[in-house]
Amino acid sequence: RVNNGQELVDYFLQENRLLPKLIISDLNMPKKNGLEAVREIRRKSLLSKIPIIIFSDSKSPEEVQLSYDLGVNSFIQKPLSYQEHLQCIKNIHSFWFQTAQLP
Repeated sequence: RVNNGQELVDYFLQENRLLPKLIISDLNMPKKNGLEAVREIRRKSLLSKIPIIIFSDSKSPEEVQLSYDLGVNSFIQKPLSYQEHLQCIKNIHSFWFQTAQLP
């Protein structure tokens, strides 16, 4: 877990880091937004196949399109209620860790 977009990118630049099976990133993060972070992450061949989900308050079709153009695997609008948020996380876990085959 990191606190901002710059920490996300910096984590992947470290030697001997553990690679996650999935990256969930907010679109609006301090220091470096989610799209800037995705752009840098996707440039690294070792990281290019890790699925990335953007979680955002945004409904902007332009941000959704740009996210997919940069290589995200899913763009999810943040649920409004806590219960919807929990269900969304369960759905993400179920799909990416029980249904999909990850590299």
